[in-house]
Amino acid sequence: MTARRVACAMVAAVLGASPEIVRAQTGWPGAASTTTVDSKPKAEAALKPPVAKVAMAETTKAVPKPPAVDVSKPSSVVTKADAAATAWPESRGVMQSLAELLTRQTVAIESLLQRLDASESKMTKAPAASVSSSGEPASSTPVVVPVAAINSSAPTTATPVAEPSAAAASAVPATQIAPRPVAPRAPSAASFSRWGDVQQFNLAFRYRAIDNSAGVRTNDQGQNRTEFKGRFKLDRAGHYAVNAGVFTGATSVSGWNNTGMGTGDPARDLNVKQLYFAAVPASGLELQYGGVYVVRGEATEITTYDNDFYLTGQRVAVKRPKQLWFDEISATQAYLGDPKVPSVFDRVHRLDEPNYYQFLVGKKVGKRVGVSADYTAVDGVPTWRSAFTLKASEMTVLDGFRLETYARSEVGPTPFGWALTLDKKVGRTSMSGGFASIDEHYGGLNGDYYNRGDRWFGKATASLFPLLTVTGQYTWALDADYAIANQERFDVVFSYDVLKTFAPTPRR
Repeated sequence: MTARRVACAMVAAVLGASPEIVRAQTGWPGAASTTTVDSKPKAEAALKPPVAKVAMAETTKAVPKPPAVDVSKPSSVVTKADAAATAWPESRGVMQSLAELLTRQTVAIESLLQRLDASESKMTKAPAASVSSSGEPASSTPVVVPVAAINSSAPTTATPVAEPSAAAASAVPATQIAPRPVAPRAPSAASFSRWGDVQQFNLAFRYRAIDNSAGVRTNDQGQNRTEFKGRFKLDRAGHYAVNAGVFTGATSVSGWNNTGMGTGDPARDLNVKQLYFAAVPASGLELQYGGVYVVRGEATEITTYDNDFYLTGQRVAVKRPKQLWFDEISATQAYLGDPKVPSVFDRVHRLDEPNYYQFLVGKKVGKRVGVSADYTAVDGVPTWRSAFTLKASEMTVLDGFRLETYARSEVGPTPFGWALTLDKKVGRTSMSGGFASIDEHYGGLNGDYYNRGDRWFGKATASLFPLLTVTGQYTWALDADYAIANQERFDVVFSYDVLKTFAPTPRR
């Protein structure tokens, strides 16, 4: 049943069973009269039914219930009303009158619905210009037939109305109104969010210059980068989804392509490096399977793994601080390797070859302090990591700092390292800098900006426009008795946030 049919049926029902008709048919006191109108006190007194005096012995007898009346079957309404009147003799007149009203009302509604069905079938075939039954062109002004007249057998007179209401327009015959073309609706943002969302979409260009510990400039070039993270939701709430990450770069520690400007040949690498299924079967519980990201806690790529790094495996993450005190508990089993195989589709077979195991816990203390610790074993070599962060913007000199450490359980010189980073924001510019000490045998899987050695580093990021930022970064390593690939390095990066183009945030 369409909305138009439902609206017309409701109007017919309301007009057919108005209080005046009920009172007139049943003969109740207070019925509308053409000559006199009772005063309010008399009407209220007349509406009170007489109270029958019943003996005390008869009050304990059960009162029989009248059978239910099914208005959808008009032929049985009067019969059931008579049965109810037998149980309640004093209600015979009222029930009979109501049954007649319901019968007429039901027949009128069914007749109206049949007319609407015929009108709708003609609507699809009606030409733009219609003619009347007499052969004359139909008037452009719609003619409205009162709905109340349907319940009466008397002929009704059509009344022209210049601007019919919504309820009246629904009762106009289809031959009087030409169908209106409906413009197709454009897809809205809400319809897209039902199926997926985009967490990150960035385009960037950088120039970098790198000198090694021998004083040779190995890189003097321009590079570009594309970063995209999104997910496809299998249900409306997003409890079950497929997550994907598309990035440039040909290795696990690089997310950039050479442009051909300066040293190096141009590259066009663009791969799906991360692709995994995520399920949240219960609040605070998440399961991941496939090409997953690295979990770092409060640490950064200085002492863990490069931001472009990828794993292939599974993870269980629990975030229920009220029950477990920790804000985050995660366990990961994956394969770490294939540094020059960026595509996740070429690493799927590694799902059943795990060599990476991590257990991490994290805790937030208010909005200022964060602490995390993890145990990671790769090819049987365990590493312990911890990190501590403090954010206090009311401090005069600093806005916060971060201290992160690691130590490996293996035989060798200085199997530990650390990094201290200080943060400060001035206007629209965010600055950070500090000192890092990464041991000689760390493996080169951390951020390629830091790699190994003892070094000073600094970075400043300024917002030129809401969608465009520029970052300057510099690092310088102290002399060591081993070779350092990036003893001195300078980068300038222009980053464009494509996601903000489609979902801009108002300026403050």
